[in-house]
Amino acid sequence: MGSGGRQDPQPQRDTGCAERVRRRHLERIPDGEALSAEVLHGIATEIARQCGHSLFKSYRLAWGWSVTEAVEAFHTMCRRDKLKPRGLVARSWLEWEAGGRPSWDYQDLLSRLFRANPVQLGWAIDYTPPVPPDQRPNVSAHIGAEIRVPHHMVSSPEPGVVLPAARQPASGWRALLHLPADINDFTGRYEQADKVSRLVTAEGGRSNNAVPITVISGKPGIGKTALALHVAHKVGDQFPDGQMYANLQGAEADAQDPAEVLAGFLRELGVDGADIPERVDDRARMYRARLADRRVLVVLDNAVDEAQVRPLLPGAAGCAVLVTSRSRMAALAGSHSVPLDVMPADQSAELLTTIMGRERAEAESSAVAEITRLCGFLPLAIRIAGARLKSRPAWRISWFAERLRDESRRLDLLKAGDLEVRASFALSYQGQRADAQRAFRFAGVMPADFPVWNLAALLDTDPDRAEELLEELVDAQLVEVVGVDATGLIRYGLHDLLRDFARERLAGSELDAARREALSRLAQEYIAAASIGSAILQPGTPRAEPQGNLPLAIAVVQEDPRNWFTAERANLVSLVRLAHDAGLWQQTWSLTQALTVMLSWRADWQAWEQTHRLALDGARRAQDQHAEAAIRCSLGMLYRELGQYDEAAAMLTGASEAFLRLGDEHHRATALRALGDTHRYQGLLDEAISAFCDALEVFRNERDDWSVAGALNGAADAHRGLSRWAEAQSGFEECIAIYHRLNDHLEEARSTVRYAMVLRDRSLGDEAIPLLDSALKVFRDQADRRWEARTLRHLAVLHRQEGRPDAAYRLFRESLEIFDELADRRGTAVVLRNRGDTFRWAGAYEEAERDLRQANEIFDSIGDRRWSARTHLSMAGMRRTQKRWADASRHVREALDVFRVISDRPAQARALRELGMLLRDQGEVERARAALGESRSLFTALGDELWTARVIASEAKLRELAGDDAAGLFAEAAEICRRNGVTAENKISQLLSEW
Repeated sequence: MGSGGRQDPQPQRDTGCAERVRRRHLERIPDGEALSAEVLHGIATEIARQCGHSLFKSYRLAWGWSVTEAVEAFHTMCRRDKLKPRGLVARSWLEWEAGGRPSWDYQDLLSRLFRANPVQLGWAIDYTPPVPPDQRPNVSAHIGAEIRVPHHMVSSPEPGVVLPAARQPASGWRALLHLPADINDFTGRYEQADKVSRLVTAEGGRSNNAVPITVISGKPGIGKTALALHVAHKVGDQFPDGQMYANLQGAEADAQDPAEVLAGFLRELGVDGADIPERVDDRARMYRARLADRRVLVVLDNAVDEAQVRPLLPGAAGCAVLVTSRSRMAALAGSHSVPLDVMPADQSAELLTTIMGRERAEAESSAVAEITRLCGFLPLAIRIAGARLKSRPAWRISWFAERLRDESRRLDLLKAGDLEVRASFALSYQGQRADAQRAFRFAGVMPADFPVWNLAALLDTDPDRAEELLEELVDAQLVEVVGVDATGLIRYGLHDLLRDFARERLAGSELDAARREALSRLAQEYIAAASIGSAILQPGTPRAEPQGNLPLAIAVVQEDPRNWFTAERANLVSLVRLAHDAGLWQQTWSLTQALTVMLSWRADWQAWEQTHRLALDGARRAQDQHAEAAIRCSLGMLYRELGQYDEAAAMLTGASEAFLRLGDEHHRATALRALGDTHRYQGLLDEAISAFCDALEVFRNERDDWSVAGALNGAADAHRGLSRWAEAQSGFEECIAIYHRLNDHLEEARSTVRYAMVLRDRSLGDEAIPLLDSALKVFRDQADRRWEARTLRHLAVLHRQEGRPDAAYRLFRESLEIFDELADRRGTAVVLRNRGDTFRWAGAYEEAERDLRQANEIFDSIGDRRWSARTHLSMAGMRRTQKRWADASRHVREALDVFRVISDRPAQARALRELGMLLRDQGEVERARAALGESRSLFTALGDELWTARVIASEAKLRELAGDDAAGLFAEAAEICRRNGVTAENKISQLLSEW
């Protein structure tokens, strides 16, 4: 309703409406007087308003033409003005009248026909109200010129009729507001938005004569346009003459021609289509002239390259340009780059929350976080996921997250309405050359970041060509440069969703045979390189000879094998599964075997088991009994490290028997040596020595000195456990001598460290410490950081035993720093456990509890039950001294249960001693006597005399508590110590002490 209760006039739909409006206007003009084009514009406007027709149709009706007559008038004009003939038909005309939009070429010609412009014909956004008169610029004389035509000629389409240009109102400059709407739920990008705002408004400082040019770049779906429009609206008041916008469609197959964009800009600036020059340079000059002395922000969205952008740059210093592109526009002189990466996790979660609703999101916050992660923190994907959840309030967020976990369906789920992640990626992909597209498809094979030679192997090309293709894909934002790895190689990577897209394209474009062949080439490269690296890190390791040419990574592997393994760990492990999934059985187990040194060195237990289970399946499928036995042997060594001794013994026994059937004595001996280590850990020391001796006989016959030294090392350590000091010393001395003769200084130093443990166990710390110091120098000279850290730990323990806790703490700290640097979680945890024991020994219980808890958390996370149980035993000792009996009992029971399950007899004996001391201190004499008696029996059976002496000393204290004479037991314990080389009274007292 209008004012005064009158009803506003509604558009009429009857067929005679337009003719009545037209006649009413014509009747006001005296007969014979010329009819101005301005009057015709008024007639068309009123027809549109009163009759409800589109502006374009209203112009035809204002001129009094039927559709057929209008089409004929159009062709007549083209013939008369010698314009290129067009194929316009009535059907197209009717489509435009119904709301369709002609191409820019037809817009120019139709504006010429009606002597109007695209704004008047309804094809361009109209200008805002004019600026005040005193700020209006002078307008060219021709714009205000009035040309009059006889009104009787208006309805005549006869040849020869000349319809001169319509006069534009002399209304001066009007602010251009052509930006698409800002996003009302724009979230995050705070730093980037602030930076772009400052660059666009020239707050960052610039030459007074330079136009600020800011380029927002990033991969598809990263949110470039959203950020640009958000900033453009935010700084709009800094550009009173308006903002101009063009989507350059750079990601599409047919990007906008700068000449066409300039023509559109010029029309929006009030230039008649007939006056727009043909050449792009002339259009650019006219465009710059129109923007002279103006403050206009030009937003060029989705630009393809610098050549497309340069003609569209204003010349006026008061203007600014904001460009979005998947290219970084590095060659655009004077531009400032603002690259966008994926959103931070917190901003991603906030975006999803804003879209779908806070209350619902907060009810399932963990599922919200998972969805953003599965979307790769890509704004477009998050927005689509949010839109789908918002439109389906009955869906549980966790249910949708579960569906997104399926990589094969993820891109299918990430589409809503006209938004689709796959379509966004496809635009960039389709814009690449065929060989670059193929490179992108195969780059998707890689599960993590990768160096150039990976793609070279997949494409069967040289690294230089692979690098060229990768750099093209980087420029297209389909691949990104992740950084430089520890070996100095540049590494490339794909966003998770782009990787899914690449794999889709690969499956649809390449035959299965071609994909398997490419994967096989890559696997063979990795097998050769990993074998070389393993042989360098652990001499004597079987080495797979390269098939054909030397591996592409050979120079890097030979120079720095440890860092190469660190950089390639993710790809090496994932490639085992890829090879298995592709049915490449030989590559599956060959690559797995080449990884054992790396997995052992990194204490990467989970990856070790995962890869070897796949390899075992591959060997069985290939019916390769030798490979199956080799993988069983490696799995046995893993289970030994995990403290799963029964499983380890079963695997290693089975492997040795299989090698015996196959007649492979060397690998049988290798399995026996590993079985000896397993028995040693179990406390089955005589069985361990027997296994080592059987292996040693084979290695001596084969003259395999490295393996001989290794077997001697294991046997000597078993003798140490039996307190057979002469045999232990003899074995270690021969082992060290062999390594010295082989010029293997690293293994010589490692064996020296183990020999020092013999001296440590005999409480001869003053003799052990110099040996460890000499080994430490070798490890530092050879840059063996892991053994450096281990030796520092052993030194720390010795200094604690010698009563020097401050020196121990310093050495523990140095050891921890190295293990942290190496990301060796097990090594870190072992040091924490030893340092916790030192704090416990010193009575610093708060620090001890902190270290022991942290150590146990790490052991639990990597599945190391043996060391976890040892840590529980340390906690039990601390709680006992604190008289927290319930906690102490719980910890000692947990430790004892694990030691029994894994058949670790020495550890069982130590836990029983701790249980006996705990019961004794609580006054439970009989139960304490039983526990200590069982512990003593186990140590006696194991032949470990020094630990037997410790238990006897604890039994003596129990006898004292019961009021009996304990002197005989104390004397017996001291005599055992002297018999084993511990003669000083202070050393005996230290060895037999309880803490």
